[in-house]
Amino acid sequence: MRGWIGACVLWVWPMVAQAVVLENQSQAITSDAQIWWDDSGEVTINDLLLGAVAPPWQMNDRGERAFGFRQSAVWLRWPLARGASVDGERVLVAEYALLDEFDAFLVDEYGSLLDQQRTGRSIALSEHPIASRKLAMPLAIPSGASTLYVRVKSDSALKLRMSLMPTGEFAAKLESSALTGGILFGVLLAGCFIYCLMGIVLRAWALVAIGLYFVMGATWQGMLEGAFALAWPAHLIMPRELIPMLLFTMAGCVHAYLVLARREFGRRPTPIDAAIFAWVLVGAFGAWYMPYTLATKIGMYTNVGIWVSALGLSSLTREFPLETRVPIIASAVLFLVGAGLLTLDTEGVLYLGGMSTELYVVTAVPQMFLLTFGVALFAREQVLERREADVALAHQIDLAADARAETYAAERRRADDNGLVQESMSAIRDVANTDPLTGLANRAALTNHVRLLNRSGIESIALAVFDLDHFKRLNDSHGHAVGDDALVSVAKVLSNSCVRPLDFVSRYGGEEFVMLLPNTGLIDAENQVKAVLERIRSIHLMHGDVRVALSSSAGLAREVLDQADVPFEGLFARADEALYSAKRGGRDRVELSLKPTNRLSA
Repeated sequence: MRGWIGACVLWVWPMVAQAVVLENQSQAITSDAQIWWDDSGEVTINDLLLGAVAPPWQMNDRGERAFGFRQSAVWLRWPLARGASVDGERVLVAEYALLDEFDAFLVDEYGSLLDQQRTGRSIALSEHPIASRKLAMPLAIPSGASTLYVRVKSDSALKLRMSLMPTGEFAAKLESSALTGGILFGVLLAGCFIYCLMGIVLRAWALVAIGLYFVMGATWQGMLEGAFALAWPAHLIMPRELIPMLLFTMAGCVHAYLVLARREFGRRPTPIDAAIFAWVLVGAFGAWYMPYTLATKIGMYTNVGIWVSALGLSSLTREFPLETRVPIIASAVLFLVGAGLLTLDTEGVLYLGGMSTELYVVTAVPQMFLLTFGVALFAREQVLERREADVALAHQIDLAADARAETYAAERRRADDNGLVQESMSAIRDVANTDPLTGLANRAALTNHVRLLNRSGIESIALAVFDLDHFKRLNDSHGHAVGDDALVSVAKVLSNSCVRPLDFVSRYGGEEFVMLLPNTGLIDAENQVKAVLERIRSIHLMHGDVRVALSSSAGLAREVLDQADVPFEGLFARADEALYSAKRGGRDRVELSLKPTNRLSA
């Protein structure tokens, strides 16, 4: 956790420094210029200079704040004054890259047009006056008084954030901005691809969904700020329809993460999940045919809806364990806070300025860490399970090799074992050694069977003691009839679990049962006991309309006999001690006893 916090701090501080630099640029024109909205979008610079249109200029009291989605063009007029000894080479920079038309006109004090430049997203990068991350154009400011007119039009959110700076300052800023932006988005993209690779290698597919989500998000933010434009062919216009398509794809990746995370915990996709994926797919393809503004807004609302559903799913249900729900809730809150701030910035209610780009990365990095933490736990469980399976497989191979060496001897003993079993059953029937409630053997039968095992020449024996959890509470709450049904049901499970001739189970007393497993390894015995506990949990008892849940605790002990008699009393004491250890450890589990047994026969 300390490493993650340190990584976030190291990631955030250069972005904050860059934002401070952006917010302290000299000669920001949008707060000092006069502004006029051209609702027709058809007015030209000649109409203004010749007086064909008399616009009602007013001061831009909103400064650099955005104006949201507007259909009309906006004109800015800014008076300039340069001394004769001051260098007049300047660069006009628009900090926002999603401007379809960006025209600048320089007019002298007599109203003559000295220079005009055009750039914008609607033309190829090779045709820009200056090929950079931002929309930039060079201007030669004359000495004396002059006026700068700027016309801006955009189908996207309109953000008037412009600066007029000396050529040298622009070159330094361009180099710093390109380096910082390239490092930020490059590291983010590289990290996301690594996440995809990790998910494929570990077969934790939710990690792949995380990686793809942030790949799409970094590409989307790079397009908004112009960084991605440098990777696009310079002679081609970047299609703006990519932006809403990426928004829909991001929403699909988030929902894929939720579906895959639920799948890891045994939850299958629902028809609602299929409907959401269908909506995302239709939106991603429909973005190329819908109006750009409409497609963008629908894509944004879809992302918000997906994260709100993730927040509600994780907060109000128990489909995920706590360690997965908390990261999803925190990530959803981070996204919704960031999306809310960016929406307020786009609509001009709140001014973020240079922090708009950094806000995406600042929220994205903790999201990535949080969502990965939610997946890493069950990915780790999968690795551990595979490792345990490999160890178990190696053990089984060793056992199989030993079994092949003893096959002949085992075949010869099988006939004797069958005869001994018949003898044992006959003895049980003769002395009526059967528990009247459950039909299992009782203590007397258990004693006889231990004597039989002593004569059979077995090499080892495992003894398991089972005790129903909270049995007294069950009797008190639901009645003794339900308690008797529980004992009978458990007895059936235990009886069905003893499939070999010498395996034996008996009711030892009350809610306690004993199982004997001759010639059984400790691992196999533990697995068999765990299977019994699982089948006990699946027993369905009803008391009226109420479903009664059952569980049991178990203690297991094993002894290698070395041609000695079965040390039943010591073995039982060890198993009973392990049983109470399982009770103290939370119940519904099995505990093993590994200490040696004193040689005492039954």
